[in-house]
Amino acid sequence: MIDRYILHADKMTLTTRFALDDGEEFDPTFNAIPTRVMPVIQNTATNTLQQLPWGQTRSWAKSKKLSQKLYNAPLSDVDNKRSLLTAWHDRRCLVPATGFVAWNKVGKKTAIPYLYHLPNFELFSMAGLWDIYSSLDDVSYQTFKLLIAPHPTHGIDIPIIIEKGQENDWLTGKIDHSALLTHADVPLKAYAVSPVIHRSQVDNEDLIKRVSPMDQKGNYTLFG
Repeated sequence: MIDRYILHADKMTLTTRFALDDGEEFDPTFNAIPTRVMPVIQNTATNTLQQLPWGQTRSWAKSKKLSQKLYNAPLSDVDNKRSLLTAWHDRRCLVPATGFVAWNKVGKKTAIPYLYHLPNFELFSMAGLWDIYSSLDDVSYQTFKLLIAPHPTHGIDIPIIIEKGQENDWLTGKIDHSALLTHADVPLKAYAVSPVIHRSQVDNEDLIKRVSPMDQKGNYTLFG
């Protein structure tokens, strides 16, 4: 599962890149975590930058705790999970990012955090689904999750990256399940970063500096 991503860009950069008319202010981050409010572009307002919490629950459940856990949606589940069908057909979004973190397992008890990014750290968009749910006090909220699929080269589940020229096709529903699989094979660069990135209270540029591979306990490993 992907539970960290990077957005090292400001509002002006995003409004220019995605040709937006307006958008809410936000703080760039080197450590976006589930439940954090992050900028997205919804299919119902393609010219505006919205801010939604990352992590959503089933539309019929009234539990905020569930929303904190359900922040990824495997592409393989889209056709057979009722909780995803409505969002897949009617509630698509783009999630801007400059990188994301995945933990690569190198043993039963060893995993190393790697930062994945495009060759020159270009701003890109991840395929997302947004939804509406009701809290325990019957207030409706909008949230989003990331669509993920196995990467043919890296062998791990990653967010599906939508190419710049096809972002509008994704939002308008012109990209279906089979076509989306072709977007999973994006040429990505990756390098090891410090496991400190898993501390939600830390958010600075040191988190994305290249380091020697360390496991989740901070121990150096022989795996690169």
